[in-house]
Amino acid sequence: GYCQAAAPLIAQALTQHPQIRHLRIEDGRGKRLGRSFNIKLWPTLIALRDGEEIGRLVRPSQHQEIRELLALLE
Repeated sequence: GYCQAAAPLIAQALTQHPQIRHLRIEDGRGKRLGRSFNIKLWPTLIALRDGEEIGRLVRPSQHQEIRELLALLE
């Protein structure tokens, strides 16, 4: 539910930032990457610059909050 609701918002925001690379990483039991970023709820968007986290959004529900996160990467 949360992932499906957020997907069109994320896609729309990314069209305005074509230079930003977006990776969808499957997380779940036995997957270590999500745990290494301390992800507890899905979807979680993490903005990384040079391998360092500069912002995070958990269960985004509004286009504006996604745009604000993406603006941190410019």
